[in-house]
Amino acid sequence: MSTPTRIVKLTYYKTNKGLLVANAAMNYGTVRSTLRTNALINNKPLLPTFSDVWYLVEDETEITSYKEKESDKNVLSYYALKDAEMEIEGKIPFRLHPKDVAEYYDEDQEEKLWKNYSSIQSLYEPKYTRLIGGYEEVEFEVECKGEVQGDITKPIETTFSVIHEGAWGAKTVKPVQIDKIVHYSELDKILTPEFAIHTKPCALTAKQTYDIIRTFVKDNIDPKQAIITSDYDFCFTVKKKVALKPWVKNTEVKKANGKSYRSPKFKTQTVDHKQVELFEMCHEAKGYQSYTPIKGFSGSSLEDLVDTVKNYLQDLIDYINMPVAECQHCGGTGHVITKGFDMNKREE
Repeated sequence: MSTPTRIVKLTYYKTNKGLLVANAAMNYGTVRSTLRTNALINNKPLLPTFSDVWYLVEDETEITSYKEKESDKNVLSYYALKDAEMEIEGKIPFRLHPKDVAEYYDEDQEEKLWKNYSSIQSLYEPKYTRLIGGYEEVEFEVECKGEVQGDITKPIETTFSVIHEGAWGAKTVKPVQIDKIVHYSELDKILTPEFAIHTKPCALTAKQTYDIIRTFVKDNIDPKQAIITSDYDFCFTVKKKVALKPWVKNTEVKKANGKSYRSPKFKTQTVDHKQVELFEMCHEAKGYQSYTPIKGFSGSSLEDLVDTVKNYLQDLIDYINMPVAECQHCGGTGHVITKGFDMNKREE
């Protein structure tokens, strides 16, 4: 029974720099198969692009040939003594050619044996020559998807730090590439090739947005101006430290059962600060009490999304680290915060 002929299916776009080529086959109908990176199209190499599955063939307008590299092979050259000092001229030569030993396979012993020089076979070891594989023509089918007008832009590369909650409360901060975690509509993913998907509207989930904001604030908060009072993977609160005109506070000390001592006891402390809530959030995946759910970031493209995230984070941390102005009417016992912050407002 003859082996079916293997046919490689290629898809490509014409561009002002050549052809953008990819494998037309899709694994499980959703993930594009990769091409062999050492293949040749029109006798030219496949140049990598910013997409993992698309390759550039420079200065070409159509595909006329497809070749794949054959595997490199180790070919037996000769047998040489393991210990060169055991050479005896005329009896134990240093080197033996494969045809000199007449090697064969012994089915009873299930190993290769020599017809000639069998008594000294164990003294030798094989030596190989590496043969570099050539290129062979492979049958192919092509489909031209169209022509891309203008230059193809590379997706913006931006990394944000994100806190990961591990077992037993362990927290680690890991960098996350924004282009690897954004979400596109199913229709755009169907209609848009991978090398251009970053130009389409995209978004982050509320949980992804929460993690980015939380980590950024923790990394950039000014402890002289504000303090984080709740820091969990489901709720987050930042409060402003407001200086007060010092006053003495007396608090009664009670027994473990909550009752007062026969002679009441008090502890005295001087209060010179208070905390005012500046920012709080939770996320839709884990709504918590009266916390406000944060909305996910979105943008008309990946670049627009990144700009939105960066502008939001900068505005937020400027607001959190903003110094408090002393109230001129109360002699320092009040506070003035000159502006508010809308946590779910995004710049248009």
